[in-house]
This record gives sequence, structure tokens and C-alpha cells, in this order.
Amino acid sequence: MWLKDRLLCDRCGELIYRRSIHVENLNLYDTGSKQAYINSLVKLENVSEEVATSWAEHGLFELCTLKTRNCLVCNMKLETWQAKMCLKCGADFEPWGKFNVKT
Repeated sequence: MWLKDRLLCDRCGELIYRRSIHVENLNLYDTGSKQAYINSLVKLENVSEEVATSWAEHGLFELCTLKTRNCLVCNMKLETWQAKMCLKCGADFEPWGKFNVKT
């Protein structure tokens, strides 16, 4: 798979395979365990086990570690690692950790 077929996980920030499942298969997945879900993804969606594992770990089962970050000004825990503004002090974050305090 090419890089365009990947995206960043909202929870952990890792590069994962883009999910592309068929709606008609939603009721057919075996969600009893992670391995059963992976096996049903491989069979129903015709994807490799690597892709199915990525979908399971960063989707239904959310086994990836939740990534967090703190405000650079007041050190408050931000809602997500992608937050662009602190809700406590109003600091506005630019990419790569630069910030501007709103007055």
C-alpha cells in the first residue's frame, strides 16, 4: 500500500492504514474478540492481515495508547494531542509547538 492509503490515528498519532469497509458487511463482522474480528475483516473485505490488524487496533478495539499533550503556557492537559488552543488560558498553538497568547 502507498503512503496515500495511510493516515494518522486520532488517538495515538501513529501512521495507520485508511479504513475502507463495505457498509453491507457491518452486521457480518465477528466482534467477539480481536482475532475473530481480524479474520472476518480479511475474509469479508479481502485485505491482508496487516491491514485488518491495523483497522482492529486503531478502530473497534482501540488498543493503541491515547496520546496526550499539555499546554505550553499553563501546563493544563489538553483535550487531544491535536488541540490548537488551550481552553484554560487561551493560548493559541501553531504547528511544532509555537504559540501565541490571545488577549
